Amino acid sequence: MTGRERFLKIARGELRGEVFLPLDLNYSWFMDETLERWRGEELPREADLAEFFGLDRVAFTGGKPYSPIPAFDVQVLAEDAETRLIRDELGITKRVSKRHEQSTMPQWLDFPIKSRADFREFQKRLDPHSPSRFPADWAAAKAKWAKRDYPLGIGPGSFFGHTLQRWVGTENLCLLFYDDPRLVHEMLDYLEWFFLELLKAYLIPVAEGRGDTRPACPSPTEDDTRAACHYAAEDDTRAACRYADPVAAVDFDFASFGEDIAYKGRPFVSPGLFREFFLPHYVPLCELLRSRGVETIFVDSDGCIDELIPLWLEVGVNAFSPLEVAAGEDALALKKRYGRDIVLAGNIDKRALARGDAAIEREAAKARRLLDLGGYFPAVDHSVPPDVPLASFQRLLRAFRPRGALPFVPVTPLTCKTNARLHL
Repeated sequence: MTGRERFLKIARGELRGEVFLPLDLNYSWFMDETLERWRGEELPREADLAEFFGLDRVAFTGGKPYSPIPAFDVQVLAEDAETRLIRDELGITKRVSKRHEQSTMPQWLDFPIKSRADFREFQKRLDPHSPSRFPADWAAAKAKWAKRDYPLGIGPGSFFGHTLQRWVGTENLCLLFYDDPRLVHEMLDYLEWFFLELLKAYLIPVAEGRGDTRPACPSPTEDDTRAACHYAAEDDTRAACRYADPVAAVDFDFASFGEDIAYKGRPFVSPGLFREFFLPHYVPLCELLRSRGVETIFVDSDGCIDELIPLWLEVGVNAFSPLEVAAGEDALALKKRYGRDIVLAGNIDKRALARGDAAIEREAAKARRLLDLGGYFPAVDHSVPPDVPLASFQRLLRAFRPRGALPFVPVTPLTCKTNARLHL
C-alpha cells in the first residue's frame, strides 16, 4: 500500500490502528532553532527529515496563495542589541527577537489596512491570476503529481488567520465587526472570489469553462470616491485564469484552510459572528472541492476551536488540526462527540516532549487510542520547540511502531449537542 493509499483509507475511516506520520501536514513540524540544536545531537546537517525520522511525505501545490504580490519591501526601521524593528513582506510593522525570531512571538505594532481606501490599495496586490501563485512549469508539475505515491493537498483559502487578521490586526479586526461591518463583508466577498479563482485554476480544465464569480462592486463611500473597484476594472475582462493548464485538472487528496482563528479556551469571534460573517464564504469553496473528489477538508487553526467545529461541519469542512493541548483541545473528546464525521491530526502536546519519558509515553498512549478509533493522523500540536532533545522526539516516534491495521468497524457518530451551550 502506498503512502497516498494509506492516507486516504485512514481519512475515510477504513483503517484503524494504521499509522501515517505526516511530515508537515498543514504546518511545519520543526522550528529552525530545533533543527540547529539537533544537528549537535547526531542529526546530520544534510539529512532528509522524512527519511531520517521515518515520516510520511505530504506535498502541497506551493506558490503564494495568500501573499500580496508584489510583496512589500522588507525594511529594518530600527534595532538594538536584542531586537529588530521591521516592516515585513506583508506590510506589517513588528519588533522581533534577533536570537529567537522563530520561537518567540513578535510584538505587532502596525498593519497595512486601516480603512476602506487602504483595502482598495491592498487589492492591487491580490490578483488571483498572478503567475507567481502557480507552478512556473504546469506540465512538469502535473507530470510529477501524476506519478506520486504520497498525498497531495491544496490550500483553498483563509478568511481570518492568514488574511484579515494579519492585514488588519487582531484587535482592530475584532472592533471592525462593530465599527464598520460593511467593510468586513466587502473584504470577505473579495476573498471568496479571489480563492475561487485560485481553486478553479487547479481543479477545472479551461475546456469545461470556469466562469467568473467576482463580487459586485460596492457603491462609492465618502472615503472611496472611485466608481469602480479594482477587481471590476474595465481592463480586467478575464473569465478564467490564463496561466492554468488548458487541458487537465489536478487530482487532490485533501485541502486545508489556514485560519488561526482561536486562542486559549475559545475563538476570537463568537459562533454568531462567525455564522454571519465567515460561514457563507466557505460554501462555494467546499462545494467545488467536493465536486472534484476532495473528501478531506481541513481547517488548521491554533487555539481552541471547539465552538466553531459544528458550524464548519455544516458546510463540508470535516478535518481539524493541530488541536493544541495547551489551548484546551481534547482529540479523544472530539472523537467521542463526532465519531466518523471528523478527521483529526495533531493533539500530541509538544511541551510534553521536554518533560521526560513518562510524559512522552502518556502522549503516545493517547495517540494510540486515537489511532484505534480511526480517522486520526499523529502529529505534535504545532512545531517542536528548541527545548526538546533529539532523543526525546525519537522516543515519541518509536512509541508508534510497530503497528498493524485493525479491521474496519463503522463508528456511529454521537448527536452533536454543542450548539445548545454556545453563545449564539
